[in-house]
Amino acid sequence: MTIVYEKISKKLILALMLAAMIVAAIFAALYLDLKLKYEELLNQQIIYPTSSLSPTEIYEKANASVVVIEKKLNISGFFKTKNKGLGIIYDRDGHIITNFHIVEGADLIQVKFSNGTILEAKLLAYDIYSDLAVLKVNASETLLKPLKFGDSDFLKVGDTVYIIGSLYGLPWTLSIGYIHTYPEKILQMEIQNGSERGNITLIDIINFHAPISPESSGGPLLDGQGRLVGIIVIKNGMQQIGYAIPSRLIEKIISELIRNHEYDHAWIGIEGKNMNQTLAEQISVNFTTGFLITKVLPKSPAETSGLKSGDIIIKIDDILVTDESEIIYYLEKYKRPYDTVELVICRNGTVLDEPIFLRLGRKPFPTLGL
Repeated sequence: MTIVYEKISKKLILALMLAAMIVAAIFAALYLDLKLKYEELLNQQIIYPTSSLSPTEIYEKANASVVVIEKKLNISGFFKTKNKGLGIIYDRDGHIITNFHIVEGADLIQVKFSNGTILEAKLLAYDIYSDLAVLKVNASETLLKPLKFGDSDFLKVGDTVYIIGSLYGLPWTLSIGYIHTYPEKILQMEIQNGSERGNITLIDIINFHAPISPESSGGPLLDGQGRLVGIIVIKNGMQQIGYAIPSRLIEKIISELIRNHEYDHAWIGIEGKNMNQTLAEQISVNFTTGFLITKVLPKSPAETSGLKSGDIIIKIDDILVTDESEIIYYLEKYKRPYDTVELVICRNGTVLDEPIFLRLGRKPFPTLGL
C-alpha cells in the first residue's frame, strides 16, 4: 500500500507542477500580449502619458521639424518674396505640409530648415477646401525630422498648447497658450486660386488663445508631449486668438493628397437660405427650420435627383436640418463624392411621401452652392 501511495503522490506532484507551468506560461503570454497592445496604442496616440514635457523639452523635440516657407513671384526676371509662412516635415520622403494659401500662385517655393539650409520645393498637391498643401523637397535624411502626430480628439478646453511660430519676423519662436474652444464646428474664410476667389468652410476647428502672427500660418500647434495636434491657419495681422486645423482631419486629407494628388469634397449643387419664422410666413409653410433651395445649379447632382427651387430640406439621412451649417458639416465630416444621401423634402407646403435619394458629386471651385 505504501508503494501505491508513493506512486500516486509522485504522479500528483508531477501533475501539479505541469499545471503550474501551463498557468505560468498562459499568464506570461497574456502579459506579453497586453504589453504589445499597450505599446501599439501609445504609438497610435490613443493612450496619452499623463505628465507633460517642459516647454524647453517640447521646443527641442519639435523645433527641427518646422521649416520657413517663402513664396516667390517672378517679376521682370527677378524672384521676389510675396508671402511667408511655416511648414511641418511630414515624413522622411521629403513631404512637407502647410497651408495652401501660403504657396498659392508661387513661381518659386523655397524652404528654410532650422539649421539654415535653404532648398527649393515643389507643390505636389493641395486641397483648397481644407487650405492644406503638400510640398516635396529633395533633402538628406539628416534634415528630414518628421513631427510626430498627436490626436486632436483628446483636446479639451483649457488644455495648454504650444506654438513654434514666427513673431515679429523671428521664426522658430515658442509661444504658449490654451484651448479656447474645441471643436468649433464651422469656420468660413475666403481663399484664392489663380484668378478665382471663393469661400471655404473648415470644420472641427481648434480655437486657441496665444500670441500669433500671419507668418505663423502653416506652423504646428503642439500638445504637452510635443506632438502635432493642429496646423495653424491665419491670414490677417497679429492676433491673440488663433485657429488650427485638427490633426485628425490633417491625417485623413494629407495621406490622400500624397497618394492620389487630390482630395475631393462632396457636393449637392444648390443655393438657398435658412428658414425662419418670417420666411415661413412669407411662403406659407409650417417649417421655421430647414434649408430653402432658391437655385438648383445646372448639371449638378441636385438637378439629376429632381430637387427643385422652393424645396425645403428638412432632413439629410438621420440628421435634422436646422440650417445650412448642419448640411455643410455633415457632408464635410461624413460624406465623399459618389456617396448617396437621403433627403426629406417639403414641397409646396407638404412633406413628400418618399425621400429623394441623391448621389453626391465632386465640389468644384469656386462654388457658392452646397
